Amino acid sequence: MGLKPNFSTGDVAKYLEQRRANIEAIIIRNLQYLGEQCVNQARSNGDYTDQTGNLRSSVGYVVVARGQIVQNDFQVASSGGEVGVTEGSSLAEKLAQQYKSGYALIVVAGMDYALYVEAKHHRDVLTSAEQYAQQKLPMIMAKLGKKIR
Repeated sequence: MGLKPNFSTGDVAKYLEQRRANIEAIIIRNLQYLGEQCVNQARSNGDYTDQTGNLRSSVGYVVVARGQIVQNDFQVASSGGEVGVTEGSSLAEKLAQQYKSGYALIVVAGMDYALYVEAKHHRDVLTSAEQYAQQKLPMIMAKLGKKIR
């Protein structure tokens, strides 16, 4: 007298696909949260005078999953910042093309003079956001590991 399964291989495949989709949703949600926090850090700690509104508006993020942008956030931070939103989104989309597999969070300041403001004028454009991400990412990954198990 042997054991007889009351499920099919299709049921197993369906379960595994559901599990994969749930894990992916958790990863994306956590990367989105980290991206929002990084953008908040960059915008609030940016100790420069943004005369046109473009530099702060160019700060944003995208979440990439298996080669596709699945989340993004670029907003006009102050009047006149529409060019910044366009430049920031464009740069993030260009960088996202490098990630054909896996997951990535890309946080950018899209104006071409952002690095100049940081390097020459010693002002914080993205540095605080990068430091925040380096501090929080290991904690988020540890929590993800617990949720996935």
